[in-house]
Amino acid sequence: MASTAFLTENMGRAYPLCQSSPALQAGEYSVTLPDSVVVEFTCVAGPVIAADVDNALYLQSATKASGTITFVFWLVSGDSHYVFTFAASVAAELASYTATAVQSTGDGACTAFLARAWLIVGSLVTLAENMSESVVYLGSATTTRVEPSRIRYTSYVSTVTLSNSPRTCITLTEGCGSSPAVPNGTCYTGSECLAGGLRFKPGYNCEITQLSGSNTLRISSDIGAGEGAACGEVAIPGEPEVEGLLSGGPDCSAVVKTINGLEGPAIQLIADAGVTIEATGAHSLAVTASLAGLMACPET
Repeated sequence: MASTAFLTENMGRAYPLCQSSPALQAGEYSVTLPDSVVVEFTCVAGPVIAADVDNALYLQSATKASGTITFVFWLVSGDSHYVFTFAASVAAELASYTATAVQSTGDGACTAFLARAWLIVGSLVTLAENMSESVVYLGSATTTRVEPSRIRYTSYVSTVTLSNSPRTCITLTEGCGSSPAVPNGTCYTGSECLAGGLRFKPGYNCEITQLSGSNTLRISSDIGAGEGAACGEVAIPGEPEVEGLLSGGPDCSAVVKTINGLEGPAIQLIADAGVTIEATGAHSLAVTASLAGLMACPET
């Protein structure tokens, strides 16, 4: 049997509303909302709405028109409204309403699940008899507030947007052109608003590990993993086109791949008699037939 203290504390409550028989206002006129009207109300908030015990969900308005009564509930956090319409003569009925939100992401926007609400009403006959036609009767966050426990917050990934930071580029030496000009903070967006059943596939030098215990996908780099090592530079969708390598290097976009048909990556150059090989600058060698160490014949 319930304790006297419990009964006293909850005497003035009208679940799922916090206040019993609240008044709905229409200017100087009002109508009493019978406790039998709102039988049950549940709201499931999507990840767009942050959990907050002070978040207010309340019956914002009730309107009778053409034999129906329309209830509008408002969840303050998320600024979402839920509209339910019933026949004014209904004895008991269930209705649901789903709201969506538009989230900005990159240069576009994603439509995400905002919240869904369910309302069960009892008899509306008495309320309908006391309401004037087409008059909007207003509630408030104080008088017609729904019990905070009727809001269920959820957290999950609803959409995925794929983007890349700029690649690391070299600083070219004077006279060798310029590196790709990339503003600070730039991201190249490849795909936006991906939703539904998504599959992640590892690309070049990439490893994806699923950690079921912590509900986590770990994406890491590992040479040769996934699709293996890339044979060359991998273009990022949206990055500026450059002459030569995408990273801006090597110096002057010039690479020695073969010497007299000999391929690298390591070629040893040996100076024999009469020839000198010396470095003349960064990444440059000079091969000179200097005749050093050779006997020169006198001219006749």
